[in-house]
Amino acid sequence: MDSFEKACKHWDAIMKRFAEQISDGMIQALTDTQWIYEKKKIRVCEPDDNGKKKRCAIGAGYYSNAILNSRDANAVWKVFKQFSETHGLRKTERLRNNEKELGWYNFRAENTSTDDKFSCSISLPGEWTKPNISLSLFIGPRYRDVDLLD
Repeated sequence: MDSFEKACKHWDAIMKRFAEQISDGMIQALTDTQWIYEKKKIRVCEPDDNGKKKRCAIGAGYYSNAILNSRDANAVWKVFKQFSETHGLRKTERLRNNEKELGWYNFRAENTSTDDKFSCSISLPGEWTKPNISLSLFIGPRYRDVDLLD
């Protein structure tokens, strides 16, 4: 089992790599996008039978006010799905409920054995929405390095 610190470092690098990949010219509207990094928040779980507490991380992500259209969102989905599966997030889904009516695209990927989750949300410009793309990460509960040494 990876430690919490190793998992955080690993997933931070993976998410950054995804943001760079979709900004490298593959999707014209995202070429050279300026991403805003949002720091993760660490949550402490209840102690186990030995008194050790696992940690999880929420809220880590990247955000941009890039203006995308539905063709761009579909292209992001294709990259997201392939990228997620390549990095061990085998359960991918696209929530289509609000795409046509509201221009909101939501993609999610999960590793069910570690509870790690990666998501991408896109809002197209509209009457009630501000255009943006947001990448976020949930790092499932793990013990710290120091707890694994005992």
